[in-house]
Amino acid sequence: MKKTIYKEIVTMNALLCLGVVLIHLTSVPLTTLNPERALYVLFFAINRLLCFCVPSFIFLTGFKLYGKYGNEKVDLKQFFVGRVKKVVVPYIIAVAVYFVYLLYKNCVVMSEIPQYIFLGTLVAHFYYIIIAVQCYLLFPLLKNVFSKHPIWVSIAALACTVCFNEFVHFQYSDRFVGTYILYFVFGMLFKKYDLGRKVNKYYFITLAGYIFVSFIHIRLFYLQSLGQIMYHYASIANIVYVLFSIVFIYGTCLWISEKSKLIFTVSQAISNVSTCIYITSS
Repeated sequence: MKKTIYKEIVTMNALLCLGVVLIHLTSVPLTTLNPERALYVLFFAINRLLCFCVPSFIFLTGFKLYGKYGNEKVDLKQFFVGRVKKVVVPYIIAVAVYFVYLLYKNCVVMSEIPQYIFLGTLVAHFYYIIIAVQCYLLFPLLKNVFSKHPIWVSIAALACTVCFNEFVHFQYSDRFVGTYILYFVFGMLFKKYDLGRKVNKYYFITLAGYIFVSFIHIRLFYLQSLGQIMYHYASIANIVYVLFSIVFIYGTCLWISEKSKLIFTVSQAISNVSTCIYITSS
């Protein structure tokens, strides 16, 4: 079967990789700078604005998987072997490398290796790999139900994500697929109904909505960080922000990929090693 290349997805994937790197670069100054300094506000805004990156990776996973398997039966053996080769093996290698380094620094212990691997606790950003693996395990069953009842599955995914973000919390809930399932299903929904190109007809309305939601959301987060207000239902607001961001970034990447061959070529090179970039960007 010939692999379909979605140029906007390649561009978006590369952009998200760079966004993740930028998140890590801006995180350190936030622990040392005075919160009332202008430089802190700048780093804070960049860091919070980019919080859509990991959910967007999950969105892209749903989009690409449904684009490839939406109209055909999933060969389970081929599907899972492919995921192991492309994601699990690089992850295990990265865990081994980080573990050896941290062991040398006396920061880890041998007895916790299973936890480091299966919960992604060795390095903070490994949690995404744990979520991705859960998405892969869930996809064959979810695809069958989604193909028949896409709206009901989307509503259930929304309810689940809101519930586990705002109301239900437990240890390692940030690694539970239910906390992010909306973005995975949103990617499937985007592909099934070709929402990207439809929504892109109203790109400037989306842009205006994104700017408005971003400003309010980041402003309230900043005031909360100063202890001046309590940002109630911030998790639900963040879900709205992420969804707006995904639509806006998708539309932007769609426009860029159609206008510039050079940017697409560079994006493709970054996208081809996106997993390695992510798991090594601490």
